[in-house]
Amino acid sequence: MCTALEAVLLDPLPVRDFAVDEARLFIHDLSLLKEFFIAVNERGEPQGVLPYEVDECAGSLYVLLRMMATPSDEIARQYAEHKRFGDDQDFVHLAAKLLAKRTDEAARHWRASNS
Repeated sequence: MCTALEAVLLDPLPVRDFAVDEARLFIHDLSLLKEFFIAVNERGEPQGVLPYEVDECAGSLYVLLRMMATPSDEIARQYAEHKRFGDDQDFVHLAAKLLAKRTDEAARHWRASNS
């Protein structure tokens, strides 16, 4: 499920232009989904998916959502730093995908500089 949500959020077509403050809503929704999958009985024992399995699955999605809450100019700055030093290629890849989807001025400038 986390992979499907990530794919929807990063799908290049149609263009989805999420506002930075919408990430907080997605994080809330993901928390609700986690609660749904981690069903517990009256003694608090897991009856559904184990909590660590849900956290493991949702980890990359939380990274994406935190990045979505970051303004484009800050993502572009971090992208340049990571790319220059050749570290954290997962961050570089995710930042590029997110900046490619955004339509604000900083993202447009980043696309023009990195095409």
